[in-house]
Amino acid sequence: MKIYYTSHADNVISKREIKESPVEELVKSPPQVLEGKGETKIAQGIYQRNDRDFLLRVVYKEEKDIIKVITSYWTSKIEKYWEEKP
Repeated sequence: MKIYYTSHADNVISKREIKESPVEELVKSPPQVLEGKGETKIAQGIYQRNDRDFLLRVVYKEEKDIIKVITSYWTSKIEKYWEEKP
């Protein structure tokens, strides 16, 4: 699948200093995918940054054979967003 970044995604990824490699890794092979608003999905994975665990969340939409990245962000609130499987 081809990955496309919206202009908003390009801007926020640059401002938030997120590299494209973990974003693309997450949307191609996510440890966890949640349903977002509307037709969006949220891929998320835990990464080490500055000797701490952080959750990288990527909001995207699948359209035919394209993954459209809408936004991405780091959060330290892993417990808030990570869903344990029953």
